[in-house]
Amino acid sequence: FGAVVLPRLSASYGTGDRPQLRRLSSFGVGVNALIALTFGAGLVVAAPFLMRAYGAAFAHGALVMDLVVACAFLTVIQAAIGQGLAAVERMWGVAFWNLVWAGAFIAATLVFVNRGAVGLAWARLLAQIIYFGGAVWLFRRHVTSRGPGAESRESSV
Repeated sequence: FGAVVLPRLSASYGTGDRPQLRRLSSFGVGVNALIALTFGAGLVVAAPFLMRAYGAAFAHGALVMDLVVACAFLTVIQAAIGQGLAAVERMWGVAFWNLVWAGAFIAATLVFVNRGAVGLAWARLLAQIIYFGGAVWLFRRHVTSRGPGAESRESSV
């Protein structure tokens, strides 16, 4: 949903309408979170049944599915956060956090690779949590900040 509001976010930023920027950005993040939570909760509840449908060898895979769904939940919210950051020209900050995510994912994969699919799902989720934290920090600092100096911080990462 975040991509739908990007032109309005950019227009709000361009005209200096920070209250509108905050409202639209928060709305986009909220809609994405609600959609992701709705589908994610359904998939987590259905995971044991869905995994058993693939056969006896997959019956124990519900935890892997739950971890992947949790990762997808964060990714869907980050999509809307990313649109808000794109609107306020913070793509270098996003690129930095992508680099952090990649490093965290590689490190966590090396640590958890011996635990099979569950380990790799945990590695992905841990890296995603780190990236999500960085994205939220950037979003709060550059998009939804109400404090004095919000506009002056526009030139910094």
